[in-house]
Amino acid sequence: ASSKLSRAEASTLSVRCASMAVDLAVQGDAPMKVFMTGDDSTGSSSSLSQLLLEILSDDTDPLLQMSALDCLEIMSTTVPMHKHRAHWLVSNQVIAPLLSMTGAGSDDEEEEPNLLLSGPALRLLSSICQLGQRDSTLFQPISSSSGSAPQQLLQTGFHRALLRACEGLSGGELDRLAFVDAVSSYASASPEALVLVLDDLVLKQKWLSLH
Repeated sequence: ASSKLSRAEASTLSVRCASMAVDLAVQGDAPMKVFMTGDDSTGSSSSLSQLLLEILSDDTDPLLQMSALDCLEIMSTTVPMHKHRAHWLVSNQVIAPLLSMTGAGSDDEEEEPNLLLSGPALRLLSSICQLGQRDSTLFQPISSSSGSAPQQLLQTGFHRALLRACEGLSGGELDRLAFVDAVSSYASASPEALVLVLDDLVLKQKWLSLH
């Protein structure tokens, strides 16, 4: 009999490995360093974090991506929040695919939100924004030679994501409450984010009218 894993078996194994990796990463800064070992800074693609990001970006298997979102939500909500985990969660490599799922991945062209994943991705972005309430330095302006700084990416990208969510709002109460929560999380991330919300008449009206 062949010992080669089927696609379903390989997917299940990948998710279990990623879940175990997350259980390790949330224990503290030292385990988080192990989780991140082999990231772009080292030139290796064999790290535990890279495994999770590859699952997140595998658009051939939305259910696998949903599992990755669940793992990232655990990382963003487990307390106490440790420094290395917080900074990894606001990095471009995590934020960019989440924005893409919401249809807000690019300034230059319209993207369609992923019908299955846009809601969970927006909820996860909300959780990540809330990290700024614990550590205001996370979203301070910084110079970056390799892509957008976290503040720029979250401010402009999440703002676009909220506008896309606003366009697609249904009359359902749960959708309305999720939208209010997302805008509130975004507005509380930094003074600049609050200004963006208040200066956007459409977003502000939808936000305040739902309270």
